[in-house]
Amino acid sequence: MGRRRATALAAAALLAAGTVPSRAATDAAPAALVQAYQSGLAILGYDPGALDGVWRPQVDAAVAAFAAERGLDPADGSGVASLLFAAVRQRLAVEIGMDPTGWWDFDWQASGLPPSGEVQWPCQAGGSWRVSDGIVWSGWDGSAPLVLALAGDRLQALSPEPGRSIPANVFAARDADTLLRTVDGTTEVWVRCDGPPPPPMPCTGGTGE
Repeated sequence: MGRRRATALAAAALLAAGTVPSRAATDAAPAALVQAYQSGLAILGYDPGALDGVWRPQVDAAVAAFAAERGLDPADGSGVASLLFAAVRQRLAVEIGMDPTGWWDFDWQASGLPPSGEVQWPCQAGGSWRVSDGIVWSGWDGSAPLVLALAGDRLQALSPEPGRSIPANVFAARDADTLLRTVDGTTEVWVRCDGPPPPPMPCTGGTGE
């Protein structure tokens, strides 16, 4: 399977499975969509090779093995994606103790930090993260995707650049509605939101006088 066709299949399948917002499916780096497949396969015990966003024969083989065990046609992109990520959510619930799918926002008060500007309460303004089947869509508009991988009983966000790690993006589940991340010695508290927050207010210049 050619790389372009495989990448297009990954994007179309994830969109059909409801994994990505429609805007993100057209604007996001295709590598993130391929990384989601790779990470999901790895979480389930298959070997897709490096989690680098490059679709190669090893990914094809892992997808074929997953599909064969479930009686699926590997070419059925949406069907494979739907079952793959449903299985990933179940595995994450076992390994880290919760399903991270949903909207999350930083809780300044619980983290012991002063609020940023007028944003004092979580889930009330833009800047939240949407976790959808292992993909972190940063920002309320679904931009800047990161892909989550399983690191023991924690979640590790993969770098979109091969060979570069982002160790600060490691999340531990405190409970079903709370994720913890340690950055520069500070433990951040991220809380689950009931739904998407409103868009951020536009920045304005001047002093207001």
